[in-house]
Amino acid sequence: MKSLFSALIVILLSVSVVGCMTNEAWNRNPVVETTEQYKLIKADPLISFGQLIHANNTNKQFVVIGKENVYVLTEGNEKITEFIHSKFPNSSLALVTSSDQKIRLNFHKLAQDADEVYFTTDLKLQLKVLHPTAQTVSDLAAHARAMQAQLREKPSEVELLLSVPIKGKMYKPSDNIKFDGNTAFNGNYMIEIGYFESKRRTRLGNLIGNIVITPFALVADAIIMPIAAVAVVGDSITGKGRLQPNAE
Repeated sequence: MKSLFSALIVILLSVSVVGCMTNEAWNRNPVVETTEQYKLIKADPLISFGQLIHANNTNKQFVVIGKENVYVLTEGNEKITEFIHSKFPNSSLALVTSSDQKIRLNFHKLAQDADEVYFTTDLKLQLKVLHPTAQTVSDLAAHARAMQAQLREKPSEVELLLSVPIKGKMYKPSDNIKFDGNTAFNGNYMIEIGYFESKRRTRLGNLIGNIVITPFALVADAIIMPIAAVAVVGDSITGKGRLQPNAE
């Protein structure tokens, strides 16, 4: 009775996995692909980068001044402050962007038309030191470890690279927003305002390939699975594969 019950279980399991080769073929070559695409709304030339001036002069909050908008950072200020205040001889600061010097800000799509919206991005900062001494290189390496930054050594110069996740708000220029624009980053930059949108597309090549291979995969499933089931059922009925009691 137990052997018949075991055989029934094996048959049910075999039936449940029939088509595994077919499923594998379709999973290995997905027909639908989802990608993230950046939708640009507008570009805003960067004029200045500095710190907000607060009444108590205690909050270190950075602000990016564009030609059309003001971008105030609400998160990431501490890391930026620590980085730009790094004191090394023959050093200069720069923003690391794409080859076209663009800083891409990601806004939530549902908040585009609001007067005050949040943006996020990873702000990449670079500190370059020319002709560093051995002691300066050692100090830079220790500073990089402390800040979890990347250190790049090149002939006659060393670069310290830091990526800072930031969050902020966009405002229209106003006399109420006062800032100190003495924080200098070398280069001319363009701020991109936009959002990421999910795109789904059908990969026609994978679809055709899967259609061609499916009949062969189904045949393989129809042949292999019953053979495997019969073999296991045979073992269950004859008692093979079961643990035998130890001889006394």
